[in-house]
Amino acid sequence: MRSLLLSVAALAMFSSLGCEKSVTDHKADAVRDAAQSNAESIRAGTQSTADRMRDTTGKDAFGSSKNELVERSADAVEEKGEQVADSVEKSGERRADNIEKNAPK
Repeated sequence: MRSLLLSVAALAMFSSLGCEKSVTDHKADAVRDAAQSNAESIRAGTQSTADRMRDTTGKDAFGSSKNELVERSADAVEEKGEQVADSVEKSGERRADNIEKNAPK
């Protein structure tokens, strides 16, 4: 029984070798995480701005502004925020990919 447990432990140890993330992987992940965080902040900010715009005229039962012009403006703010957030994410992904691509082998 003891030799079986030692064998299993040894197998687990050997199977985990080489699975450690490199410094480059950690840097790339940090860039991706930062870009994702920035994108989420942008989305939250534009959503909040759009909601404040809708609040100025009151909202209907579906959360839309009672004023059509204000609703279209709020929708445009949300759409622009989504575009900017997507751009931030894509840029972060490209930077992270470049870090991994240019890593020493």
